[in-house]
Amino acid sequence: MASMAAGGVIVGGSYEFHTWGEHESPVFSFLTTDLARAASLVRDMFVEFDVRLDRTGRLAYHLGVPDRQVEPAGIAVQPADLPHVAAAAADLRSCPARIVDGRGGVLGLDRFTEGLAHDWSGTYARALHDFHGGRPDQTVAALTEVADDSCVPAVHHLLGRAHKARGDLGAAVPHLLDGVRHASASSGDKLLPAAAGILTDLAIAFKKLGMTGKAAHCLLHALHLRPNQPDALLAFATLFPATDALHIYALARVLVIGPHHDRVRECADGLAQSTGTAVADIMRQVDEAAARVDLAVWPLARADLGRSPGFFAGLDRLGMHASGPAAAEDTLLTSDSGTRSTRPWWKFW
Repeated sequence: MASMAAGGVIVGGSYEFHTWGEHESPVFSFLTTDLARAASLVRDMFVEFDVRLDRTGRLAYHLGVPDRQVEPAGIAVQPADLPHVAAAAADLRSCPARIVDGRGGVLGLDRFTEGLAHDWSGTYARALHDFHGGRPDQTVAALTEVADDSCVPAVHHLLGRAHKARGDLGAAVPHLLDGVRHASASSGDKLLPAAAGILTDLAIAFKKLGMTGKAAHCLLHALHLRPNQPDALLAFATLFPATDALHIYALARVLVIGPHHDRVRECADGLAQSTGTAVADIMRQVDEAAARVDLAVWPLARADLGRSPGFFAGLDRLGMHASGPAAAEDTLLTSDSGTRSTRPWWKFW
């Protein structure tokens, strides 16, 4: 059973095995007493699935809505079932999940689970526990042993985060890039929604290394996949302090997502210092813009974004010297194929 979490909306859960064509797979059903409220919680949001330790130390399949700061809810897997669950999920390259109300109501979440591999051995789950406990050295030691043979995006992402936490951005970037490579659909070249968080951490690393063009490139792909991710939006705003249409909109969108008012205000303070604009004026513009934000629409979407070959080709095109505000703006004007727009197409606001 799942403990009460996910904003108090998920009150339990269970799993059972279903047959899908020639494959058998576990199906995890997260129980809610209010399906409409659950639908409202996840509407237009990224739903994260992860295999981690629950509060009692058991391996559990977790559902969370991180962009709304919702604590994940986990369904523990019986130890005797773990080999079966791991083998079935690997064969299907998916671990299906849904939200149910126990009265026949079902909220499907396939787009967040399809093609996404997990580590059911417990290695990643224990490494994540160490990372959250402030022990990145132990996380690095545990995951370095398995990373070369792992196709699990979360393994490479966490290893990159742990190196970043140790202050070693040079070591973090290759692991984050590996995470993006493994976060692609089993057929076709589309990146999975789970790639967005990895791309955001990669963007922040590139920004700290002074590669603002690469940072902007990563954020364009991240926000195409997950347009309501506050970390990506706030990073995006700081890349373009002189472009009001971008940073005001990004902050307004974060404000609408909620609850992130303090983070918006902190970012506005930084923008005020860099632009010489009063923070009160920035917040007034943000509040006015928030009334016009539609979380279901991402105005910077492009057909060439969210695809693995295009992402890596664009990154290679930028090289190692894409730095400074002009480089970041140039990235907005240029597609991954290298075609440059004749006008600033982001002036939507």
